[in-house]
Amino acid sequence: MSWFRRNFDQAFLVLHVLVDGLAIVCACILSFWLVERGDCDQVTPLPAIIQLHLIPGIVGLATTLFFLWYLHLYQWQKSILNVQEYKKAFQAVLLSFLCTTTYLFFFRNFGRTLEEHFPAIMGTPVQVFLEMFSVEAGVAGNWRKGVYVSMFAFIYAFLFIERMIMFRFVSYLHKRGYGNVPVVIWGTGPMAVRLQQKMRLFPFLGFKFVGFFDEDSSRHGKNISGHPVLGGLEELEPACQNQGIEHLFVAEPEMQESRLLDICARLDVLGIRYSVVPRLYHFYSQSFRLDTLDTIPLLQPARLVRKYPVDFLKRTFDLVIAGILFAFSLPLFGVIAIWLSLQSPGPVLFSQTRVGRDGKTFKMLKFRSMHSKMCGDDVAPDSYGDPRIIPGIGSFLRRYSLDELPQLWNVLRGDMSLVGPRPEMAFIVAGYGPLERNRLAVKPGLTGLWQVSEARNAPIHDNMDYDLYYIDNQSIFLDLLILGFTFIAIFRARGTA
Repeated sequence: MSWFRRNFDQAFLVLHVLVDGLAIVCACILSFWLVERGDCDQVTPLPAIIQLHLIPGIVGLATTLFFLWYLHLYQWQKSILNVQEYKKAFQAVLLSFLCTTTYLFFFRNFGRTLEEHFPAIMGTPVQVFLEMFSVEAGVAGNWRKGVYVSMFAFIYAFLFIERMIMFRFVSYLHKRGYGNVPVVIWGTGPMAVRLQQKMRLFPFLGFKFVGFFDEDSSRHGKNISGHPVLGGLEELEPACQNQGIEHLFVAEPEMQESRLLDICARLDVLGIRYSVVPRLYHFYSQSFRLDTLDTIPLLQPARLVRKYPVDFLKRTFDLVIAGILFAFSLPLFGVIAIWLSLQSPGPVLFSQTRVGRDGKTFKMLKFRSMHSKMCGDDVAPDSYGDPRIIPGIGSFLRRYSLDELPQLWNVLRGDMSLVGPRPEMAFIVAGYGPLERNRLAVKPGLTGLWQVSEARNAPIHDNMDYDLYYIDNQSIFLDLLILGFTFIAIFRARGTA
């Protein structure tokens, strides 16, 4: 176990490649077997099916693994929710699909092509080697009919599930102390404390926080948020050697540039990796573009331009999915309505004014989970023992998010979208600053990136980066990903009220 702790990154990388390869092989075999059984009147034994499609399958395996590597999916990235990983995995499978298409086109009956156009190499080792990659015309035809498309669909499905499991597995290992990188933070201000809180809230990021460093000698030896201030620049080298610190985060945005360069130079000498929270860190929380004036770099905010084709596609997606869900949920609506009527006097539904896109207000519908006299504008309950919640059904509705079902009607009306930032009450929006008001650039959602993240148990105003990330990267693919995670989260039940 001690070897595994010391070589965690290398061991996990090898394991990840092997598991990816196994997932791809299983997807290929399942695809071959299903299509062959559907196309053939006579059942072909599985070993014969594998042998028939062996070379194309190897090409699919090799190209998929290559593009997973090419898109940096074997470089472990610290991420709270691996949204980009699933997107890049899809890109890798798509590129492999195109490469395999090219392979099937050029190498179909390749042996006959060699004999017709390159007779000089016949009977040589070169001919034997090239004919290893030849695909019979019948096999290529079967791939065009079914194996080809189904194989890559299965590959992505298997990779998606496997990488989700691996993400949870490595998170579990980090929580148990395996592979955690000892880190320190330079600074003791609000940004340094916030960064340390992120590491505490999300131990699966793989950081083992050791303590703070600060220029102010009066703070040395004291505790900040329960962790020691280890010293200043002079104490940095012995502390790093004694405690094996591998990474330092500079979280003092107001630091002078000359001092920052001195610290970075010292860290370079010590061989310690470092990351710097930029001075204009709020600016980086929104979209920006890098421009230059001669050799001087310039950062400019990227204005959010409404893309009407994207809006139309998203609206169509919302109408289709919400319409299907609403129709299938009608019997459940009736059961909940009867149960609520028996448990608590008052209306089954209640509406509340929320703020939507561009600051426009609308009436958001919910099943009433609290006593009718306690359903005013107030901070939401943070536990199931809150006296405002109806015992029994109220807790049940909130635990499984069933109180949100009537909002499908808001989606159909166009007040909300299936996926987007959570709509807030007017008194909360009144306290928004410029950064928070960016949430109003899109329609609010029935679910969102924050709701399916590990931060869902923390206040949303402390995790604004989730909504800002979604606004900058919204797509149908991301919506489908969030909806899938939402269904998983519903079946696991919400951890808080």
